[in-house]
Amino acid sequence: TPNWEDGRIFVNNTVFTKYKNELSNNVFDHLSVPGNYRIAALQPTEDAYVRDGSSSNTVFGNQDPFRLRTKNASASGYNRQTFLKFSISGLSNIDHARVFLFGDSRSGNIEIRTDLHAVSNNSWNENSLTWNNKPQIGNSITNIVSSRDEVWNSFDVRSHLISKLGNSNCSFALKNNNQDNETVNFDSKETVDGNIPFLI
Repeated sequence: TPNWEDGRIFVNNTVFTKYKNELSNNVFDHLSVPGNYRIAALQPTEDAYVRDGSSSNTVFGNQDPFRLRTKNASASGYNRQTFLKFSISGLSNIDHARVFLFGDSRSGNIEIRTDLHAVSNNSWNENSLTWNNKPQIGNSITNIVSSRDEVWNSFDVRSHLISKLGNSNCSFALKNNNQDNETVNFDSKETVDGNIPFLI
């Protein structure tokens, strides 16, 4: 097993000093940031997946809290959909907005499309969410294509988030709209790996 070290630049003072000196060179353009500009990185307040069939009343937010899963299966009992909720109180003047999730697919060579959908009902809770009581899923906002490798994926949600300004919360659903019978897995906010979903 390799001995992983901390590779962040500022950890080593010599490297950090050389880095700052290099960036001070006039060959680089330096952009000024407006005083009222702010980057908000928000973790979900709620996230969980649901499953149909014999698991349609199972609360996976309790049974399997570390993972978020999606699957569009040809047989009942194997479908999964994921729900995420973010607190957006106080947000305004949104220039960019993306939801980031870390995950992969279980397939060998198949690329799997996962859609991010709008969810208008924010009253759901991860400790009681099931397939049978899940909120209605709205239109697809955007999508990604997942591969077998574990990578960060991001969804552009700027237009949708702007339409939700003034609300306390904003919910999304992840689902596979193509029937490929393959599971896509993402880390949840409870993950022990540290790759927690977030909204920038």
